Amino acid sequence: MGVEKLKFYAFDFINATEIKLPSSLKVIESRAFNNCIKLKQIVIPNNVETIGSYAFGGCSSLTSVFFENTNGWWISQKYTATNGDDISSEKLADSSVAASYLKSTYHYYYWKRK
Repeated sequence: MGVEKLKFYAFDFINATEIKLPSSLKVIESRAFNNCIKLKQIVIPNNVETIGSYAFGGCSSLTSVFFENTNGWWISQKYTATNGDDISSEKLADSSVAASYLKSTYHYYYWKRK
């Protein structure tokens, strides 16, 4: 059994341009990648079910986010929500759109997958 959760501020202010996340990962908590200003790309593993608000806040260089599974994602402003607004699988399949969504457009939302 590998790492299933990245805690708050897990990678706070690190200087990496790319980070490899374990396939066992299920949860990326809020602000996990806070102010990683050099981070350019990341792959969201297939098993991830939750991405906390501001998880990629301050990641100004982030241009590519690759979702291994783009299906079933939705967002809400409340962590405890059980449903919310759907995010298009087609949009998330575009790595530059996905990066924009996570670092700016929907950065203050909680992301969950059905």
